[in-house]
Amino acid sequence: MKKLIPLLLILSLGIGLSNASAQTVECPFDPAWLTSNKELPKKVQTGYGTECNFHRLVMQYFAYETRGSSPEFLEWMPVQGVFGPDSQLLPTVVAWNHPEEAFQKISTDIPKLEKNQIASNLTKQAGSGHPLLDQSTDLINYTFYDVRMNETMYNFITKDCKLYYNSTTGYSSCTNPNFKGDKTRYPEGSVEIKVAWKVIPDNANTINPFITTTGWVSHTGKDYKPVTLGMVGYHLVIATKAHPEFIWGTFEHRFNSPNCHTDLSASSKVSWSYYNLNCETNCEPNHFYTNPKTKEPKKTQVCLVEPQGKGDPENIDAVKKINNSFFIQAGLKQPTLAAYRFGGSLWTKGGVPPIILAGKLSPQTGSTLLANSVAETYKQSENCFACHNYTGEGGDTALNVSHINFVVPNKSAAIKKVKK
Repeated sequence: MKKLIPLLLILSLGIGLSNASAQTVECPFDPAWLTSNKELPKKVQTGYGTECNFHRLVMQYFAYETRGSSPEFLEWMPVQGVFGPDSQLLPTVVAWNHPEEAFQKISTDIPKLEKNQIASNLTKQAGSGHPLLDQSTDLINYTFYDVRMNETMYNFITKDCKLYYNSTTGYSSCTNPNFKGDKTRYPEGSVEIKVAWKVIPDNANTINPFITTTGWVSHTGKDYKPVTLGMVGYHLVIATKAHPEFIWGTFEHRFNSPNCHTDLSASSKVSWSYYNLNCETNCEPNHFYTNPKTKEPKKTQVCLVEPQGKGDPENIDAVKKINNSFFIQAGLKQPTLAAYRFGGSLWTKGGVPPIILAGKLSPQTGSTLLANSVAETYKQSENCFACHNYTGEGGDTALNVSHINFVVPNKSAAIKKVKK
């Protein structure tokens, strides 16, 4: 009975199960993913519909990376341990088994961190360049971002490929001559994540569970403060042999923001992190406001434009069904994880390069308007490939779909120029 109590609290306070087209679960979340230590699959499995097969791969990776009291992803390498402010590899990269040492590269104000602690000054969102403030009255209410890579990607970048960024062409390539040509890509099993965190005030209502850690944060790059951070968003991208463009998935906390297409007044019983039902001024959802005198950003009213990332009816239904299944299974075994929802996943048809020509993307499928309300708040009308794209010609290879080496100390997430 003890295991059921956290699940019942979440059900009574937050967003429950989505309405799917059938009562039977045809896109199931496997509860074994919450405990299994088997090697993760490096390709999309079969057995269900196409969309469901892709979503299940993303869900399996998410469960593995976030489960337990000490989540796996906090042991991955932050970009600051690999790349410098010039987007080039550091002369000496941080050793894989000491990711916490990466944050000393940001500022001398940051003390030596313990295992699983983080530091961040990254507040500007990709696409818009705007920060996001939550609705709390705490002195620090910026949303902070943390970008990391798994060991497969780390080894490829630092040892095999030895990645180099050409600031003239804007392309990344390998300095190792064995990794040249248009087919250069990240090896299967490479995973990159972008995590969004909000500060949890000391006097916060803790009935809403979060994955938490201790962090040192500063939105100015100076005077870092120690705080408790709660995870509110999680971008997850996975390279497979058939999909060098990566399979892109996203997750966010169920109590981040309401659905834009529902009666927002009906959500009055929910304490949203990024939406205030009693807002009186500057209340247009997903709009960035600043103080006209100080130019400081104001709190943003956030709502989620496409909860399943849109796509065809089969995709929307598959996202709803696996979310429902995940919600129940995680609630029984890993209650904190049940506080997070899956927003869908995106990939190109046949793994072709995600090219933008004449303002149009190459064929893609899945959640074709995939966006996260706390990572792309102001750009929810676009999907990941609007920024993460490459032609597959010349020096513009699959290495450039991930601009992990652009998110570096003292910079916001850079935006690669869209190719017309």
